[in-house]
Amino acid sequence: MPPDLAVVPLKRLWAGEMTSERILSEIRESCPGLILLGGGNGELLLHGLLVENYRLVYRDTEHRLFAHKSIAKKALYGQ
Repeated sequence: MPPDLAVVPLKRLWAGEMTSERILSEIRESCPGLILLGGGNGELLLHGLLVENYRLVYRDTEHRLFAHKSIAKKALYGQ
């Protein structure tokens, strides 16, 4: 059972404790309902997964919130 909330600090990537591929694999496996991305290249890493399975439901200058298509009503991604 995946946790209710998962946080992956960039420090874990920089220190080599996590890899981009492992993060992507974990997200694909757990299929969370919501994904919140801050600044950085997280959106690039997850681009294919996000386009396939998620919709951008909120964005501001620092954050992007994606909801799984099964729970999202309106897409903003790509607009």
